[in-house]
Amino acid sequence: TLLAGQTPTDYNTAVLDFADKVVTAAASMELSTDPSNMFVAGNSLGGYGAQVIAQANQWGGVSYGGPGIPGNPGGDANPNGFISVVNAGDPIANQATDTGINWAGVYSGNEIGAHFGTVQPEGSQIAQSILQQNVSTIANEYSANAISGDPIAAAGALLPEIQSDHFLPSYCG
Repeated sequence: TLLAGQTPTDYNTAVLDFADKVVTAAASMELSTDPSNMFVAGNSLGGYGAQVIAQANQWGGVSYGGPGIPGNPGGDANPNGFISVVNAGDPIANQATDTGINWAGVYSGNEIGAHFGTVQPEGSQIAQSILQQNVSTIANEYSANAISGDPIAAAGALLPEIQSDHFLPSYCG
């Protein structure tokens, strides 16, 4: 669903329910549940989930390699410093409106959105340029063959970039 540019409503509900349970457990132990004391982190789909939780609760934290939030216009005010780390060339983390990758022809409309918090780009501009070149090639193929954008097929075509630039070890280097 998320890869196709759709909000994964059940997933969002599950991560927000989990966050509520964390708050309830912390409160039962008389720990502070003030948003300035709450921190969430995740990688890939977990990074997306971390953004959803942080956006809903104004928590701090970090997303490594999570895509943007579908429909999120960006410019989110977060006083608690949430950061979305995006590796150059990572097609999953760059599936957003705030990383400089132009997804026109692959996605249309409001299917992708900005990351929550501050985007922290990492890595080589060359890798980012290669990703843009590959995304543009896919969009041109769709256009030449009169196919509407197919994000799932695009992900398959971008598999080499996913393998080299998306997985957690690439965010730890």
